Amino acid sequence: MRALGDKKIHFIGIAGSGMFPLACFLKERGNYISGSDRLFDKNQAGDTKKELLEKGVELFPQDGSFASKKPYDMAVYSQAVEYSVSDFKQAKDNKIQLVHRAEMLAALSSSIPSIAVSGTSGKSTTAGMLFHIMKKRGKDVSFISGARLSGGKQYHSGSYPLLILEADESDGSLINYSPETGIILNISNDHMEMAELLQQFESFSSNIKRNLVHSASVNITVEGKNLRKVTFDNPSDYKTVKKSRDGSLIEYKGTPIMINIPGEHNILNMLAALKTAELYGIPAEDCADVIPSFPGIKRRLEKIGSAKNTDVYDDFAHNPDKIKHSIKSLTPYYEKLVVIFQPHGYGPTKLLFRELVSAFCSNLRKTDELYILPIYYSGGTVSKNVSSDDLAKEISGRGVKCAAATRKNIFSKIKLSGKPTAIVIMGARDSSLTEIADAMAEFIGK
Repeated sequence: MRALGDKKIHFIGIAGSGMFPLACFLKERGNYISGSDRLFDKNQAGDTKKELLEKGVELFPQDGSFASKKPYDMAVYSQAVEYSVSDFKQAKDNKIQLVHRAEMLAALSSSIPSIAVSGTSGKSTTAGMLFHIMKKRGKDVSFISGARLSGGKQYHSGSYPLLILEADESDGSLINYSPETGIILNISNDHMEMAELLQQFESFSSNIKRNLVHSASVNITVEGKNLRKVTFDNPSDYKTVKKSRDGSLIEYKGTPIMINIPGEHNILNMLAALKTAELYGIPAEDCADVIPSFPGIKRRLEKIGSAKNTDVYDDFAHNPDKIKHSIKSLTPYYEKLVVIFQPHGYGPTKLLFRELVSAFCSNLRKTDELYILPIYYSGGTVSKNVSSDDLAKEISGRGVKCAAATRKNIFSKIKLSGKPTAIVIMGARDSSLTEIADAMAEFIGK
């Protein structure tokens, strides 16, 4: 961690969900941090910009001008940044070391004891819950997450020598992490083919130094290494006592634990956090005392508002597995679901087209409705060879009430019946989806 010393670091695309917390974390650690983002240049992401400025982060237009202001040691970028971006070109021309965001995180995970949370789904919730448990039980650990805790932060620079972070497989960088403890929650199709995913997780497992905490559904073989492997979802360890739209009560080895966020998938996320906390000397009884106060994660089935027997949720679900779990979490408690879905990116939509169709068609009922917004596009060069219309036609052709929609006409399509209804705004990373959710909550209250 201290290897970064007093280095001056520029973040290209600093408003990104993975870039922002890393930049703020390093700023808290004493580094000079600056950044740029195309969203700021378009007068978007104003809250993020305000928080960065209040923290003392210097912001530049994304025109390469940063390079002439200070003798930078490195420039950090993510997979969302094209090589044609002016800041990237200027960094290269000025011989400023270019470092991928995941490389920086991986370096941090190797430099001090760390817990790296991996898996296709549930990383933010599990990392956030584990951070919450440890902080409440007196361990002031550090924390870097891809999502914000409800009412809290998505980063923390603590005094206890342990860092909790998310290790993402979507950009192929999972193989670079060397944590003390690695968590594998699940493995399913998202950004790449399954064979490639499995290779990544195998490599990640072989780099773990002490503990591997994994689901029984994850079949990972690590040979020739003294690695402690712990399964967090052994059926003999727990049973679900009660579930509701607002949470679940489980019994773990005789200890009752209440989790106040809904869904079977969040029970599994909690078990992973619980099992890991036990490895670090926090017994289940102590975890049970603090888990009920875990506030949840922003945009993870986050209830935004309620009126007229209707609840509005803001949700990050974007891949088939997440979509399935979100729908299943709500279906038992509502007569009708209205899902407003924004596909995330042309490439992922094309890759997962059949799986997306299946996720909706297999889990939505005849009473439910699905509206698909235009595919999210963050800029750059990409083949736009699939559309929301294509997805809507395929789904509606299989008997589900589904239509393409726009942000302008979506409100005119919502008809409240007075029956228990959930309206769910689904999609990844785009912060403006929360604005739709807020507007929807206001709309149903009129």
